[in-house]
Amino acid sequence: MGNHLHSATIAQPEPTCIVAKPDTLPRIGAGRSVLVCAVHYVHADGINYTGGAEKHVLTAIASLLHSGARVVVAYSGSDIYQDLKHHPASSRLHIHRVDWTNDVFAGDRRITPGCLWQRSLWLRAQQVDTAYFVQQAAGRAFRASVVAARLAGLRVVCTLRQAPEELPTKNTERLLGVFPRPQLWRRRMLRQHRLPAQCAHALIYNTRTIADNYEKTYLFDGDKRAVVSNGLPLSGEPRTNIGAVRLGYLGRLTEAKGVIQLLDAFSQIATKYPQATLTYFGDGPLRDALRRRADAAGLQERVRLTGYVTDRSAVFDAIDLYVHPSLREALPNSVLEAMAAGVPCIATDAGGTRDVVRDGLTGLLIAPDDVTALGSAMQRMIEDADLYRRCAENAARLIEREFNPEENAARLVQAILGPPR
Repeated sequence: MGNHLHSATIAQPEPTCIVAKPDTLPRIGAGRSVLVCAVHYVHADGINYTGGAEKHVLTAIASLLHSGARVVVAYSGSDIYQDLKHHPASSRLHIHRVDWTNDVFAGDRRITPGCLWQRSLWLRAQQVDTAYFVQQAAGRAFRASVVAARLAGLRVVCTLRQAPEELPTKNTERLLGVFPRPQLWRRRMLRQHRLPAQCAHALIYNTRTIADNYEKTYLFDGDKRAVVSNGLPLSGEPRTNIGAVRLGYLGRLTEAKGVIQLLDAFSQIATKYPQATLTYFGDGPLRDALRRRADAAGLQERVRLTGYVTDRSAVFDAIDLYVHPSLREALPNSVLEAMAAGVPCIATDAGGTRDVVRDGLTGLLIAPDDVTALGSAMQRMIEDADLYRRCAENAARLIEREFNPEENAARLVQAILGPPR
C-alpha cells in the first residue's frame, strides 16, 4: 500500500478488546457482580484516541461477561463502550457515565464524609460484590471511590498500568542542625498513592518491572501483586529483510514520547541511507514543531506526519522498523503490536519496556533521551540482516508465549474475582 497513510482514509477505529472465545474462558464469574470503574478523556477532533488503558478496560469487561459475571461500568469522560453494547451478554452489562473524576484526574481524590456517603449509596444500589478500578495518575485517580468500596464490604481490586510518579527528593537537611525537616509535601504525596493500594485486596500490574517500581517507590504490598498483560494475537509473519528502510513511530506527539529525539536521530543517519523514510503515525502538540524541524534539516519529503491512524495493520504494513523513543513509559502497546505484526523494534529502556524488548534478542533497547545511541541502533538494525531477522522471530515467539489472549483473559478474571466464594 506504499508509505503514505492519512487518517482520513481510515474512518472507523479497529476493535480494541481481545479476549478468549466464550467457550474457552472458565465460567468462574457465574453469580458474581463486578463494578468496573474507569476514566477516559480521549475524545478530540471527532476521534477517540484509545490507548492501552482503554484496550484493557474493554478486554476486562468482555472477559468478565464471558466468564458469566454481571458487569456494571462507572466511567468518567468519553464513551468508549459502543461496541460492547452489542455483546451477546449485553443483558448482564450496565453502563453509567458518572464523571467522578475530570480530565486531570481530580475530583475523586478528596475524601469527605459527604462523598463517601454518596458513593456508598450508589454502590449499594448497583448490588455489586467486587469493584475493579482501572487507575490513572499512578494510582491516585480513584481515592474516595476505592475507600467507599472497601467500607461497603466489597472485594476491591486496582490495576496500575502506568509508571509510578517520582516522589519529591528527600531533604536530608536539618533545622538548626538538629531537627529533621518535616517533608510534608513528600509524605502527603506518598499517602495519596498508598491509600487506594492499602484498601485493595489485590493489585494488578501489566509488567513485573512496573510492579517492582511501585513496590519500591510507594512501598506497596508485594503479597497483593498479580501481573497480567493485555492479550495479543500474532498478526503477521516475522520480517526477514528490512526492505525499503521505512521507519515508523505510532503514538502521541509529545515531549514525553521522545519524538524530537527520534527526528534528530533520523537526521544523523539520513545522509547514509538516502532511501530511508520516517513516518509519525499520530498527532499532538509537537506536530508543527516536528514539521519545521524536518524542513530545516532538508527532510521535507522523507519525514511524514500522517495524523492519527486507527488501522494498526495498515501502519505496520507501511513500515520496516518500529522505533519507540519514550522518555517515560509503562508498557507501550504499540511496541507489542509491532512485535506481533513481525516488525523489529528499537525502544528506550523506560518502565516495563525491558520486559518485552530484550536487547539483541527481541529488539534493541537503549537509554532514554540519547540521540546518538538511538541513531546507532537504527544503523545497526538496518545493516545487520541477521540481527533484524533474529529480533523479528524472537519477538513473535515471545508474543505467542506470554501474550496469549485466552490465557491472559482467564488470569485477569481470576485476579479480579479472587478465590471462589
